[in-house]
Amino acid sequence: ADDFEIFKRMMTQKNLELQLQALEFLTQKRGSIPNCMEPTPQMKEDESQIEEVIKKAINEAQDGDETMRKNDMAPADIAL
Repeated sequence: ADDFEIFKRMMTQKNLELQLQALEFLTQKRGSIPNCMEPTPQMKEDESQIEEVIKKAINEAQDGDETMRKNDMAPADIAL
């Protein structure tokens, strides 16, 4: 299950990178961004919410790592 989530995140990131490359190419060719590629206010709001969730997840992961170090536990010990 974790492998799928990692794969999904990697593919989402790769898709985003490819979209940005295509957008840069279109911008160079046409000199402007197509209207369909302009972010809507809803997209901007969604993006900021996603950023908040990512920051929270990173902080929680770091806190968990610190807790493991303080308790001198290995990740395998936590699973048990």
